Amino acid sequence: NKAGRTDEAMEAYQKQIERNPNNATYRYNYGSLLLQAERYDEAIEQLSKATDLESGNVRAQYNLGAAYTNKARRIQDSLTTLNDSLDSITEAAMEENREPTAEEEQMVNEIDSTITELEERQGELFRQAIPPLERARQMADASESSFKQDACTALVTAYVQIEQTAKAQALEDCA
Repeated sequence: NKAGRTDEAMEAYQKQIERNPNNATYRYNYGSLLLQAERYDEAIEQLSKATDLESGNVRAQYNLGAAYTNKARRIQDSLTTLNDSLDSITEAAMEENREPTAEEEQMVNEIDSTITELEERQGELFRQAIPPLERARQMADASESSFKQDACTALVTAYVQIEQTAKAQALEDCA
């Protein structure tokens, strides 16, 4: 991995995990590489197993929370695109000084439904990120102050996203 051969490193970890599925270090390293490669579902799977095997691994806890958070942020890109689509449909009708057509109304309803589903999924992912991030924050010791700060910052974001502002505010000094 340090030599820039990430795919080979991932393949090697995958083989090692097949041989020794209860090795938390292999699972953490593989999950971290998957996280870096933005393969969030696979990263979550590996990092979850790593934290099950070794619950005291502060970095595995943090990376698991980060995988959930990053997956939630990816949904934001889709939400932005969908909201842009809604705006363009509305603007087209307004520019032509007319009511939306039945087809446009149907599109708006479908887009609204998709937006609602994605927002719910995004909120669930942020909620799933909180427990491992909280564990990472609590486990980080004085020698890992910048790491603890990163966990706090990620927690503030997650709490804000699920509208738990009091909890977010309580962590602002830590972040």
